[in-house]
Amino acid sequence: MNIETTGDINIYNCGKSSGDKDCGCQDSNEPEQEPTPGPKGTCVPASTGSKPKQSRHRKLEKLFKNKPVPSVLAATFLRASKRFAAGKEPGSQLESVIFEKFRKLSPGMKRLLKCTNQSFDALPSKYRKLFAGGMNFDVNSPVDGNTLAASFGLELAGIVSGLALGNTEAPLEERPGKMRLYEESGEVFESQVRIFKINGLRTYDNIPHLLPGEFLPEELQQHCTPRMNGEDVVWDCSIQTPPCDGIQIDSTCLRVLQIQNGTSVTLEGVNFFDVNATVQLRLKQTYGSYTEVDAFVYGDVDTALTEIISGNEQIISDSRVHDKIFFTIPQTLPPGIYEFMVTVPNTSGIPGFGDSINSNVQFIEVVPPSTARFQVATDQLWARKETSPQSWGSDEVGIKINCISIFDDMSMDRQTQEVEKKFGDVDSGETRVWQDLVFSHSRPLAGMIMSVIGFEIDGDDAYEQQITEWTDIFVDIIKDQWEIISAAASAAGVGFQTLTSLGFWGYVIVGIGVAITLAIDLFVALWAPADLIIEDNLAFSVNDLVRLTNINVPAPVADSDKTLYTTPGDIQVRLMMAGKTANQYTEERGYISEDEDSWYNITFRYTRTA
Repeated sequence: MNIETTGDINIYNCGKSSGDKDCGCQDSNEPEQEPTPGPKGTCVPASTGSKPKQSRHRKLEKLFKNKPVPSVLAATFLRASKRFAAGKEPGSQLESVIFEKFRKLSPGMKRLLKCTNQSFDALPSKYRKLFAGGMNFDVNSPVDGNTLAASFGLELAGIVSGLALGNTEAPLEERPGKMRLYEESGEVFESQVRIFKINGLRTYDNIPHLLPGEFLPEELQQHCTPRMNGEDVVWDCSIQTPPCDGIQIDSTCLRVLQIQNGTSVTLEGVNFFDVNATVQLRLKQTYGSYTEVDAFVYGDVDTALTEIISGNEQIISDSRVHDKIFFTIPQTLPPGIYEFMVTVPNTSGIPGFGDSINSNVQFIEVVPPSTARFQVATDQLWARKETSPQSWGSDEVGIKINCISIFDDMSMDRQTQEVEKKFGDVDSGETRVWQDLVFSHSRPLAGMIMSVIGFEIDGDDAYEQQITEWTDIFVDIIKDQWEIISAAASAAGVGFQTLTSLGFWGYVIVGIGVAITLAIDLFVALWAPADLIIEDNLAFSVNDLVRLTNINVPAPVADSDKTLYTTPGDIQVRLMMAGKTANQYTEERGYISEDEDSWYNITFRYTRTA
C-alpha cells in the first residue's frame, strides 16, 4: 500500500454489511440508527469508496492554528440546540425564535443537532475555547439576547482589531507612535509628519520616493473613453495628465480616492506620536477654515527608533514605520475635492516646529451616499488541480454562497440570498460553466457580505444534510436576531456605532462576514465528513463596489503567485485575473488547500445596474 498525503491518514476496515457509523460504512438496507460521534466526529457518515477525509482533530487544529476570535455565534447556536434537545422551554425572546426554527427541522437534522452536541462535549478543552471561550453551556441557563449582543460586540471588536491593527487581542485603544523628529537647519518645505498611504494606496510622500513608473496602476488617475470596433464597443484607457485633481508627479496624476460621506479613511505614515492628532479638511482651492475631524491614532511601537548606517546612528522615518490614523468623513461635509492633512500637537520640546506639526497636503474626493444598484454573479468554476489522491476518482464539489446586504444603520436585509451548486466527476484541468446571480438589492446599501464555502463532498444526500439545510437555518437565525444584536451591542461599549465612529466603518462590515464564516467552519469541523477546499469571505462597502465597477479606476493587480490572505479554514486565496468594462468588473479568484493538495478557481462578475 502506497499512500501520499499532506494531512491525516484515515483507514476504514469494515465490510459492506457493517453498521458501524463511526467507521463510515453502513448498508443502505439497514434501518437508520441514531448518529453518535465517533473518533472522527462525523455525525454524517462518509460514503463508501469516497476519497479519504480529514479527521475532526485535523479540521479543528487548522482553525486553532489560525487563532480566530472565539465564535459567539457558534456558541449561541450550540447552547440553544443543547437546551432544545433537552426539552427545555424557551427562556427568552431570542430562544423563542431559535426554538421555532428548530421545530421545523427535518428528523434527520434534529438527530444531527443531537450528535453535534455530543461531539462538542467530547472535545478537548483546547478546542472548546474556539466556541466563545468560557461561555456557559449549562442547559438550565437560557440564551439571552442582551448577553449575546454584548458578547458579539466584544467578538466583533476583536475581529476589527485583527483587521485594522494586526492583532485580534489588541484593545481598541489609542496609542502614540514613537517620536522620530530631528532638528533641521535652514528653510524646510517638507514635513516630518508624513502620510505614506491612503486606504492602502501609496502617496507622493512615500519614503523612499517613488518615480511615476513605480506606482501601481490603481495608484494613478485613469481616464477611459469608448470607441466602436466594428459592432463592439472597446475602451481606450490612459493615465490622466495635468491638470490633476490632486497631486502631479512630472506629467502624471496620482489617484484621488472617492470616499462617501459617513464612511472611514485609513492613513498610514510616520510621526503620529500623539493620540490628540486630528485630521483637517478643506475644499480644494478655497481659503476658508478647515473642518477638524477627530482621529483614532494607533502608533507603531515595534519598529526600532534608530539604526546604524556607516557607523552613525540615524532615525528610522521611512515607510518601514506603520503609524496609523483612522477617521470618518462627516455626514455634513459637502461633496467635492478636499485637501487634507494630519495635525499633531508638538510635544517634542523642539520650539522650531511651533505648537503643532502639519503633514504635507493630500487629496480625497468626498461623494454623497450612493444610490447605485449592483449585482454579483458567477461565471465559471475551474478545477486547476483536484484533490489528492487523484487515483481514487474524480472530485464531487459542493459550493454554497450566502450574501447579506448591510444598510446604513447596520441592519441586515431579511431576504435570504443564497446559491448552492454541485458539480460531479470533476477532474484536474476541467472547467464548468456556472452562470448564477448570487447577489442583488433593491434599496441603497452601505455594504454587502458574501460568504463562499466549497467542499469535496461524499454524496448528494449527505451534502444536503451536512451543509445546505444547516447553513440555511443558521443564517436565517442570524438574520432574525440581528436587530436584537445590533440594538444591544452597545451594552459592551463596543457597539456598531461606536466602532464606526472610531473610523473602523469598513472593517465592521468585513468583521461581520468573518464572524459568520467562522461559525460555519466550526460546525462543519464538528460533524461533517466533507473536506473544505474553497473558502472566501468577501465584504464590500458601497465605496468598494462603486470603485470596482468604475471603468476609470484601474482594476486591482492580479498575481497568481501571491496569497491575498489565508482563511480560518486554512485555504489560501489568490487573485488570478482581473479586468473591467463599462460598469462591470470581473475577477478570477483561486482557492488552494495544501491539506487536500487542491486548487480551484471561481470567476465572479460585479455589475453596476443603476
